Formats: sequence, structure tokens, C-alpha cells
Amino acid sequence: MESCNESKELMSHDSVFKASLEDLATARDFFESHLPDSVKDKIDLSYLVSISTNFITKLFKQRHTDILYQTKIDGRGVVE
Repeated sequence: MESCNESKELMSHDSVFKASLEDLATARDFFESHLPDSVKDKIDLSYLVSISTNFITKLFKQRHTDILYQTKIDGRGVVE
């Protein structure tokens, strides 16, 4: 079971991580450093677009994400 201090530390870490990845250049560097080559070969890291983090699914369920980027896969844009 987490103590109050551990919980606050995790929340603080999460906030710093989120704030860092909201910066496009930082996010691009992170993806470049941490994604496997097999994924990087398919996506266009020069084309990253930050998009809304609140959306409704096709089944009308509300969803929220902290950070969400759109990119091209195999040279193609978004497939709906």
C-alpha cells in the first residue's frame, strides 16, 4: 500500500512527465529515443500534431487522455 508521500511523489513525477511531453520537441526526442526501430520506421516523427485529449467514442463513451499526438503511419494521414 502506498504512503501519502509516495502518492504525492508519483503525482509530482506524472505532472513533470506530462508537462515535458506537452512540448513538441521534447515529445519528438522522447519518441526517437524510446520507440523501437520497427515503430519509428513506420511513423513520421517530423509530423506530430497535439490533439484534444477529450473525446467521445463511437459507443458514446467519454474518454480523456493526458497527452495525445497524431502522426502519419506509412506516409498516410489519419484513418477514421
